[in-house]
Amino acid sequence: MFKNLRQTFYADSFLQMLFNYYKDSFSYIPVTYYHWDKSNSVYDNELLMGGAWHDTGPLSGLKWNKVVFFPAALIEQTTKQTNANEQGVYTFQETTMVVPYVGLVPTAYDYMYFTLNNTVDNVLYQIQNIEIMYNNDTSHDTFYKLTLQAVDETAAELDNHTLNTYYFNEIIDRIQTYEDYIDLTTSVEEAMKLAKDVNNVIRTLNVREIVL
Repeated sequence: MFKNLRQTFYADSFLQMLFNYYKDSFSYIPVTYYHWDKSNSVYDNELLMGGAWHDTGPLSGLKWNKVVFFPAALIEQTTKQTNANEQGVYTFQETTMVVPYVGLVPTAYDYMYFTLNNTVDNVLYQIQNIEIMYNNDTSHDTFYKLTLQAVDETAAELDNHTLNTYYFNEIIDRIQTYEDYIDLTTSVEEAMKLAKDVNNVIRTLNVREIVL
């Protein structure tokens, strides 16, 4: 009766394999990410698009959480775009990138601070659009394609409204507080040093080495 019932979900298995491969194979570029702290911000969620007239400065009630070493991949070269509003025609720089889920979900109006050229000063970009490239129930393998636009605000201005600073730890692919980041990194370094010392002894005994 159920002889045609599939026992293996081939499409899902293929996507899982594909994104597990890319997750480990991406050449990530560390950037500085400013994530909007909505719960601690003062904003208007009814009349104003984005919640405030000013993202930075003394008149802004917006607060941010800063993430250092945030991983970004497949960053495209910036292109010049033209748009128009009630103030007239203006041009702006735009780029796209792919980021993984590392413990926070990107939101529109978040900021990223990085450079595409080592000879050029870092530029502050604001997220304008978010596309979910792949998602599953656990969010562990979720990737987001972000469209960003260069803005006039500076990272120093955002730092004045930053409440907390976190660090991305590639060991666990998650963001951590500075204390947890240092504790885990130190523990791993000590474990690797111990394994190296043990292997030096094992080599003299001609037995299989320990691999971490």
